[in-house]
Amino acid sequence: MGAQGARRWWWLAALVGLSLVVRAQSLWTDVLDLDETAHLVGAREWLAGRIPYAEFVNNKPPLLYVYYAIAQWPFGSSLVGVHWVTALVAVPLTAWALVVWHRHRRAGFTSAALYIVMSASFLAHDMLATHSEIVMLLPAAWAVAVVRDEREALAPSRTLAAGVLLGLSVLGKQQGVLWVVALTLVIAFAGWRRAALTRALGALASFGAGVLVPAIVAAGYFHAHGALDDLVYWTLWNNLEYAANPILAREAVERALTSLVPFLLVTAPLWVIAIGRVRERRVEYGTVAAAALLVCSLPAMAIGFRFYPHYFLQVYLPLCMLAGPRIDAWFDTDRARFRTFAGYVVALWLVFFVVNLALYAVPGRVYRETSPAFAELGARLAADPCAASGVFVWGYAPVIYYHAGRPAGSRFVVLAQAGLTPYVSGNLAAAHEETGGRRGVAQHWHWLFEDLDTRRPGVFVDTSAGSLGRWGRFPLTEFPRLASYVAQHYAYAGGDDRLAVYRRRDCPPPTPPR
Repeated sequence: MGAQGARRWWWLAALVGLSLVVRAQSLWTDVLDLDETAHLVGAREWLAGRIPYAEFVNNKPPLLYVYYAIAQWPFGSSLVGVHWVTALVAVPLTAWALVVWHRHRRAGFTSAALYIVMSASFLAHDMLATHSEIVMLLPAAWAVAVVRDEREALAPSRTLAAGVLLGLSVLGKQQGVLWVVALTLVIAFAGWRRAALTRALGALASFGAGVLVPAIVAAGYFHAHGALDDLVYWTLWNNLEYAANPILAREAVERALTSLVPFLLVTAPLWVIAIGRVRERRVEYGTVAAAALLVCSLPAMAIGFRFYPHYFLQVYLPLCMLAGPRIDAWFDTDRARFRTFAGYVVALWLVFFVVNLALYAVPGRVYRETSPAFAELGARLAADPCAASGVFVWGYAPVIYYHAGRPAGSRFVVLAQAGLTPYVSGNLAAAHEETGGRRGVAQHWHWLFEDLDTRRPGVFVDTSAGSLGRWGRFPLTEFPRLASYVAQHYAYAGGDDRLAVYRRRDCPPPTPPR
């Protein structure tokens, strides 16, 4: 191994170590975000033989559940284990793509380190949790890395590989399609710059074919399992309905002020440096490519005007692609400015590290899903033989399924996406709307009762008395058919002012604790 090869290994090791440091809180905090519990439960259901979208439904693409399933192998079925895989593998490898993009120059290492630290310097609920953006960005970053210059952008073998990687990215999260648009523009730009229209058309055809490969493979898998229509419905049509769900202008402004504006403020130096670089080198291939990725990522930040901070993760990579080389150059030409910027990055991370420690210091105080009550209920259900046949939770509480480790009693684990009620996550107006005669999608209610009759879950948990997922607006009394079903088949087995537990009437009494 030469000196250059040794340096690359040291750089990779440094990026892994840096990732572990800045994401340290995720390595001991089990539940960072409610969505994570839904993803892990979905992976468990798939591993147990239940096909996503037909027997477990959500609006997330399938590669997310593949990631969560793989992440359970080395560390067991826990979110802390998933966080370790993310910090050890996914984030450093995503960052390493920036090193490759910059042809293993020091500027690439600077960009990669910047990405790792800055993308962890916001709310842990969104940035340290393993959201679908993490899965999406890993292949997307490498799609960019394989077309580093105009020559590579016009090579069909390279664009085919980039297309396949971006096709995988879309299967991680739908917003990956925005980078399909970006790289299409970049390949066309390379053809224009080199006056090679024919080569550009060939490269674009190869790129398009590559994008379709993962989609065709996924469609073939789900078609073979009789779930292709379900895949299309839940990940495309239902997802579009979710994104388009009306939100009050007042609520959108409140969300922008509490999430988007703080994000723009803490990342302002990156934006200033990136925009300055674009102005200076606006016709350079690398600058155009990074700028295209950045511009095409902007719509992802505002989908549904919900402004969830994890939606912002997609912009970090192109921001660091643009800003990294300029910051690296300061190390040689303006050491004082480099130290100032490095100090800002470190101070920013430290501030959010302390803030995030405070937010999670008392479980359940800020983020309800971290309450020990759910782990306690999960332990109770795990020990109850009646729950072995399955658990159904009325409420947006996949965290209960996660802690219980029992089979889901219905395909509707993520009730915020189920269409059984008017509620849609990220839309407070829907949560507070009077339900009246509105009861969601009739076909979905048919599926629910079909599942309950077929799977016969031994335990029914009602969370509508509590506020988790704002399900307090949907008590069983508002849904007479479901209330009647529970009364007929289940007996009350205790609870508190937050939730009620019912056991199937034909189950033997629970074994009293010793």
